Amino acid sequence: MKFMKFSQLAFLALVVLMMACKGNPKETLTKKWKVDATAFKTIMKEEMDKMKKEKPEQAKQLEAMLPMMEGMLTNITLEFKADGSAEMVAMGKTQTGKWSLSDDGKKITVDDNGKKEEMDVVELSASKLVIKMGKTDKDKLKLPFIPAN
Repeated sequence: MKFMKFSQLAFLALVVLMMACKGNPKETLTKKWKVDATAFKTIMKEEMDKMKKEKPEQAKQLEAMLPMMEGMLTNITLEFKADGSAEMVAMGKTQTGKWSLSDDGKKITVDDNGKKEEMDVVELSASKLVIKMGKTDKDKLKLPFIPAN
């Protein structure tokens, strides 16, 4: 009987510990992020492999553009600040705006002077952020980020 109570208590303690470690998604997101070049190359290879089967001509075009895309995308940084402001640096240009995270932690909305862009949060941890950006589900590009600092 004592063992049952102990194991139940241990299980409850483990659940509480896991919930505490998960943390607040908004706090986890609040930092400067840079594109993870290695993960980006892996994602692009997977996408190109799919495309080769479905649309071989487009896959060839994408393959030719890949080095240029890698150069552009791997220099992107996103910074989500605690005061709700955001800064994105891409190709030497800086954009600023306000950001918010949905209550369920699945969508980031960035408002750049009334122009809103939504990003799907695929994965978020202290060491990794993966988002999907784009106008339609079909066009969304998956971008992996790691902390910049």
